[in-house]
Parts: sequence; C-alpha cells; structure tokens
Amino acid sequence: MAYQLLVAAVRRLNPHIHRMSSPALSVVFGGFLVVLTVALINPDVGLFLIPVHAFVSVILATKRKWHLRKYF
Repeated sequence: MAYQLLVAAVRRLNPHIHRMSSPALSVVFGGFLVVLTVALINPDVGLFLIPVHAFVSVILATKRKWHLRKYF
C-alpha cells in the first residue's frame, strides 16, 4: 500500500512518467509473499529468508538504478 502511495505521488509530480513497474519489482513483491508465507509456516526458516530477500532486493534495485536517472 505504501508503494502505491509513492507511485501516485511521483506520477502527480512527474506526469510524463507513465509506467513505474518492472519485472524486478514483480520479483521483489513475489519474493516477499513467499518469504511471508514461509515465515508463517516455519518462523526459523522465515527469519533466515528475510535478510536473503532484502539482499536480493537491493541487488535488483541497484541494477535498476540507471533507469531512474532519466526521470529524475
């Protein structure tokens, strides 16, 4: 929900931006749902997967970083 609010604010301030999603973003959200589900079933494994997911998300975000430079 916070991400959707952020997207709405960015689009309001920068109307020339039409699309703010990417395959990497889908992987991050999908991975979060998987980690959340695993954490609910087995908390010990979930606690291990949370930092792994965060690390993968940061790697994907840094690879995507150059795409944002043309907008900001």
